Amino acid sequence: MEVIGVHTIEGLGLAADPVQKKLIPTVMPALDASGPRWTKSV
Repeated sequence: MEVIGVHTIEGLGLAADPVQKKLIPTVMPALDASGPRWTKSV
């Protein structure tokens, strides 16, 4: 049996289902790629 860490599982967008004993996909919020929202003060 192979073992992977919780951080790896969460990083792949998965969660453990303790009832069915399998990994299930999770809903992850979309990352905002528009860049930083602050402006430089003059």
